[in-house]
Amino acid sequence: MAERVIQFIGTSHIRALETAALERSVSDCTLRFTAVGAPLLRLLLNRARLQVEEGVGLRWELPDPEALLAVFDRMGPRFTPMRTNLERVLTAPQLVQELPAGSVVVFVDPLVRFSPELHCEPLGAGEWLYRFRDQPLTLSALSRLSDLAGDFDRYVEPFYSQLPFDPHGCRSVFDLVEAVNQMAANLSIWIWRAPDFFGSSIDLQAHDRLHRYRLKACQSACLLIPVPHHLLDPGTGSALASYRGRPGHGNAAFGAAALDHILRCVLGADLGPR
Repeated sequence: MAERVIQFIGTSHIRALETAALERSVSDCTLRFTAVGAPLLRLLLNRARLQVEEGVGLRWELPDPEALLAVFDRMGPRFTPMRTNLERVLTAPQLVQELPAGSVVVFVDPLVRFSPELHCEPLGAGEWLYRFRDQPLTLSALSRLSDLAGDFDRYVEPFYSQLPFDPHGCRSVFDLVEAVNQMAANLSIWIWRAPDFFGSSIDLQAHDRLHRYRLKACQSACLLIPVPHHLLDPGTGSALASYRGRPGHGNAAFGAAALDHILRCVLGADLGPR
């Protein structure tokens, strides 16, 4: 039987998981990691085409790479790492290698996120009132807001001020999810939502309700990895202070604990001690 593949795809939050994976092994499984920063992920989804090629995998097809590189020629050194990331994509546009049937795919923080501005309160009889930035909104309206449930309607810097948003291009991370789902039979696809690392107050119940509504509404093949309550401050819903690393990200200890939590969820078995 071929070894099972667990493929992680996502933003910079994937790095802590990848580092943790170097220090552990999972029986009969190969762990793969593909990171694309959130600003670049938005751009690629909106402007590039996703191609599934038999024997190769899933790759980006960019129609005008010179125009994208020219953006960085006008920007300062702060964006040099992102340019390097783009050059890597242009040189090796393969996003995901070919996956065997029955593989597991985990999307890491793919614009499905936690916001301190979303709250809900019970109205009675099983009904809930949802507020975002103090405005009452339905789950349907909330699910289409940028960065809350997988959708986006603009770039962020360095692309926002330099390139027009393509109104005919993708504007949802679930287009990527669907492309991955076509790669092999019987894939198990999950979403890992990186917690807040700024100490903000997060209404976890509101986000769970919104994210599950979004998955059902778009008939997504994804499953949500449950919130890791043991890694969070019970008073705020954000990551415990001992797990915070560089601004907005988890440290090595968080990466190790989060990887354990993710693997236990997606494999559905006790992995034993690390």
